[in-house]
Amino acid sequence: AQTQEKNLYWSVIAIALTGFLLLIINADHLRKLVEASKERQKALKLLEHRLAAIEASFEGIAIVDPQGCLTYMNTALLDIYGVPEEQKESYIGHSWLKLYSDENQAYIKENVLPQFEREGFWHDTSKILRQDGETITADLSMTRLSDGGFIGTARDVTEAEKAAAEKKEMQNQLAQAQKMEAIGRLAGGIAHDFNNILAAINGYAEFLIEDLEEDRPQKKYADNILKAGYQARTLIDQILAFSRRQDGNVENIDLCGPLNESISMLKATLPKKIEVHTDIQVMPAPIEGNATQIAQAIMNLCVNARDAMHEDEGILSISLKTVDVMNDIPIVCVSDDLAATEDTPLISIEEGKQGQTYLRFGTVSSNHQYIKLSVSDTGTGMSRVIMEHIFEPFFTTKDVHKGTGLGLASVHGTMTSHRGALFIESTLGKGTRFDLLFPLSKADEQNETDIDIHELETHGGLVLLVEDQDEVREMTTAMLKRLGYDVETARNGMEASDMLCEKPGEYDLVLTDQNMPKMTGTELIRQTGFDFPELPFVILTGYSEEKLLEFMQEQPALKDVLRKPVSQKVLAKTLAEVLKGTANAQAKKVAAV
Repeated sequence: AQTQEKNLYWSVIAIALTGFLLLIINADHLRKLVEASKERQKALKLLEHRLAAIEASFEGIAIVDPQGCLTYMNTALLDIYGVPEEQKESYIGHSWLKLYSDENQAYIKENVLPQFEREGFWHDTSKILRQDGETITADLSMTRLSDGGFIGTARDVTEAEKAAAEKKEMQNQLAQAQKMEAIGRLAGGIAHDFNNILAAINGYAEFLIEDLEEDRPQKKYADNILKAGYQARTLIDQILAFSRRQDGNVENIDLCGPLNESISMLKATLPKKIEVHTDIQVMPAPIEGNATQIAQAIMNLCVNARDAMHEDEGILSISLKTVDVMNDIPIVCVSDDLAATEDTPLISIEEGKQGQTYLRFGTVSSNHQYIKLSVSDTGTGMSRVIMEHIFEPFFTTKDVHKGTGLGLASVHGTMTSHRGALFIESTLGKGTRFDLLFPLSKADEQNETDIDIHELETHGGLVLLVEDQDEVREMTTAMLKRLGYDVETARNGMEASDMLCEKPGEYDLVLTDQNMPKMTGTELIRQTGFDFPELPFVILTGYSEEKLLEFMQEQPALKDVLRKPVSQKVLAKTLAEVLKGTANAQAKKVAAV
């Protein structure tokens, strides 16, 4: 019995230990299960966070399985490729190439896949056609995964590319401006020196023409020398027009000037197969404008015409004619007044019955006369779709690196600032014509041929001539004496200042060069103006007159500015008017006393 009790005791103990051991094992297993569950929940939460981050990413992300089928696309990728959210499932499980157009697919198969299969990675920036038909620029990449599939990324860089292009264009414009500034300084120096030479040549040629009898052959020779001299001055004006730094100034100009200089440059640069036909029916053509801007507009139109003919055989026609506003201009484009420069003129486009497309920009005034500058070509022409965008900056149909898309945008700005109008007619396969309409202004300068020296009311008097160039000083002295003036000369501004102080009140007028060593003409006027307020000055310059005309507004002692080389007729008329005005002013003061 005792033995049975012992056996029972130990059996109970064994069962208890076994149960306790099983309890410990189960508890450990349960703990491990709980820990594993927590790890899975943690991993799941991390995966959810990563998925949320991928969904919120601005970069498009797609996952493709080893068979080339899409298994995942985030929202950004749908937006980049133009896929509506409700159509997403129609792409999942299908080839990733479905995202691309046929043209894009052909490019991918030929250029992208061979590199990707070779290297397991591909990256490039490309133009892609979205599912909604819009073309964008995207930064694309493909990276192979361990299972044989790949992850693809896409980022829309259209705006960034446009901003980079604009920045590059601004940098190019800055570089161009700096280059033009340097050219302007160089051209100004050349113009001054060259015009001094021309002043002597033209002056002595005028003396010969005046002194020689009509039947002498030398008189014709001298006349030809004078004509050549003024042609040389026109050449200098052309150089200055394209290098002038003051681009915004508006003044009375002859439209023939920038037109002729543009034609000269075109004939020298256009391909030989392109013929240039000109028909200039108006000379002069006075308008209020900016010669540099107009010349640039003409060049832009002509370059576009050249490109439209693909530098192949063709005809570029340029004409300048007057226009009858009431009969030649559509009534919808006619208004009572000139357009304001700050307004943005309306643009209308319509199609003709024989395939033409017409664009009208701006209006003309029924109370003004207009001149029409036309540029036409026999090129490819433009469709209405293209014409709707031609004035947009950076819009171009030319190949990369062959156009900035700014040419016609600048023409738009030029016509707006000149209060003009622009009419375009284009036919696909036949060509395009641009008509630029400028309001005429009254010519305010008397033609040299209308001046008769002998009819001028000259007053004589003592003139102080200030000129540092010996040849010019000698010629101008002779010219003044021929006009009946007594002359004393100075080689620079400082010498002239001393002479004025030594002989106060004796000189009737000072005729001075502007650009001289030691003291310029304007510096001489500033220094002596206080001591001799009644003494009139006239400046001769080989540079542009623009800044000197501004100086004349500040200094009443400066009565006029003349460009070298100045003719004897113009000099005679100017001095006579200045001295007459001075005499009248002094007479009024005496009468008032």
